Amino acid sequence: MLDNSVAPNVWYINDRRAMEARPISAKEFTDVDSAPEANHLLDFLIKIDEMRELSEIRAHTFQDIPSGMGVDIGCGAGGVVAELTARGYDVVGVDASSAAVAQAHKRFPHCRFMVGNSYRLPFGSGSLAWYRAERVFIHLSDPVQAFAEAYRVLAQGGRITLVDPDFDSVVYSSTNTPVTRAVVRSMADSIGNGKAGSRSPQQLASAGFSEISTRIIPLTFTDLDTALTTLIQPSIRTALEGDAISHGEACELLDELTGQYLRGAFLASVSMFITTATRCR
Repeated sequence: MLDNSVAPNVWYINDRRAMEARPISAKEFTDVDSAPEANHLLDFLIKIDEMRELSEIRAHTFQDIPSGMGVDIGCGAGGVVAELTARGYDVVGVDASSAAVAQAHKRFPHCRFMVGNSYRLPFGSGSLAWYRAERVFIHLSDPVQAFAEAYRVLAQGGRITLVDPDFDSVVYSSTNTPVTRAVVRSMADSIGNGKAGSRSPQQLASAGFSEISTRIIPLTFTDLDTALTTLIQPSIRTALEGDAISHGEACELLDELTGQYLRGAFLASVSMFITTATRCR
């Protein structure tokens, strides 16, 4: 096992319970208000939103937003709504978590936020010009219903923009293929809609949307600390919880990835799908 003093931010814990408790699981974001440490989850979301790699992907989505009032679904602590407002967009942030909305109001009192459910939005039919959701549909157990609701609130000609990964597309530079496959599969299967990115185009078409377009942009990590926090640790925790890998296999995988990082050879990636569509009728 590598010396932690060489890579001080890489966690190595021999006790399995501590190893599992350390990272945040993606499943916790399905119901933030019921989580034991909701504020901790929101702080984590803020850090994710501020990642340079995601900011670059997010910039692509702003190009697809038309004029008129729109909604940012799953706005979390409000950072993206504040950015959209600063760019001159007429936007309301909506999140199912009252804790998230309260924090968003506190951080950005000049912006508009509402508590709302993606299955039943607090807007009239045909009242919105655009609808945006980033890393939201991966958590939805019934995306078909959410797309129907998006169709309802959008006016004719309204645009929808989605950003979601397909967690089956995760790649690690590890040479241990069986373990990495088990980790990737566990993560993809544990989330309500883990393949949201690749499935959204067909679901949008079924909901009545047209002019559907998808761009795939790799979210690539060469910095181990960032990859550990956002991708590797949550995935390993999920695999451990499901007994898909052993504690020893988890440690071996982390050792290998850390060694690669110290040699300048580390890589982790997940494909992000940016899908846009129009309500034409």
